[in-house]
Amino acid sequence: MKHTKIILVIDSFTTPNAGTEGQVTTLINSLGSSLFDIELVVLGKMMDDALLPFECTVHHFKNFSIKNPLSWLKFFNLCRLRRIKKETVFQTYFIDASICTPLIAKLLGAPCIVSRRDMGYWYTPTLLFVLRIVSKLTTGFLVNSNAVGDLINEKEGASRDKIKVIYNGYKQLGRANAVDDKMAKLIDEIKTVKVVLVANIRPVKRIEDAIRALKFITATNVHLFVVGGGETSALKTLAEQLKVDARVTLLGSQEAIPSLLSLMDIGLLCSESEGYSNAILEYQFAKLPVVCSYTGGNIEAVEHEVDGLHFDVGNIELMAKQLECLCIDPDKRKEMGLKGHQKAVMRHNVENMVTSHVRLYKKALR
Repeated sequence: MKHTKIILVIDSFTTPNAGTEGQVTTLINSLGSSLFDIELVVLGKMMDDALLPFECTVHHFKNFSIKNPLSWLKFFNLCRLRRIKKETVFQTYFIDASICTPLIAKLLGAPCIVSRRDMGYWYTPTLLFVLRIVSKLTTGFLVNSNAVGDLINEKEGASRDKIKVIYNGYKQLGRANAVDDKMAKLIDEIKTVKVVLVANIRPVKRIEDAIRALKFITATNVHLFVVGGGETSALKTLAEQLKVDARVTLLGSQEAIPSLLSLMDIGLLCSESEGYSNAILEYQFAKLPVVCSYTGGNIEAVEHEVDGLHFDVGNIELMAKQLECLCIDPDKRKEMGLKGHQKAVMRHNVENMVTSHVRLYKKALR
């Protein structure tokens, strides 16, 4: 594998802290330049390349459009030139990259692995039609949970023998810095059970459900901390209308996630759709019990009554009941948190993740 070139193609790369971008960062930093010649192709928006937390050749298409034939031609010419004299494996992330790269790789006689990391909330009938065609050109699919594998088998027509599950590798990277003193003091002054929800504010995350659940928790007091970027005005208004605003703190986007989680008691996720949640992974590494919606990879990530509790998507009263169950039982919180941590350490070891990728590349080149 010493002369193998790995070309990673991604739609955008605006932060190394998002789920997929974080995994790409970990992969590039862990594969090592002695074995692989790694290059990254970014088709859309990209952060300042001087701030990228890894060293590899980066190609940035500022005006790529999946609907523009000239964009395809430019991308094809780049791939053709980069592939010369080396065994090459293409690997894609996100939608546009996964549509155009398999065809170009096929024309160049190179294998292409398509990464899928969510439950297809972005599917449309037209996209599914295209993806079913593209799946026939794809060497393999890399998914981060069995739930995602089942989905692409059913929806995209990917054959089972092409699907490989590789769980996310967890490494704190630059996110292990300490919470600033002002925030630490703010959190410490709240003398109740602290529930944290780490998610960017988007409809699919259903953060409003967590705020509504506070109305149903009566046996104990609890405070909800929401960590994630996005527009907060609607959540603030909802909390005020329900008269629970004194029990909700919106912290916005944060860098010091591990340190922040160490100050919390319970991790919460109420998403409508999840492939394999990095938030749950971070909760488990922080030894927090997890209360999460019964959907997608959440079912795989959290074992009900072992390292956390489930509730049906949108069932706010059951969510409140599960939270209350843990709020009043600190011993149960500790026991579940430890079990989740043990599982996460074994399942999400970075070395295992990298080794699995290397095996997948070798298989693709046979």
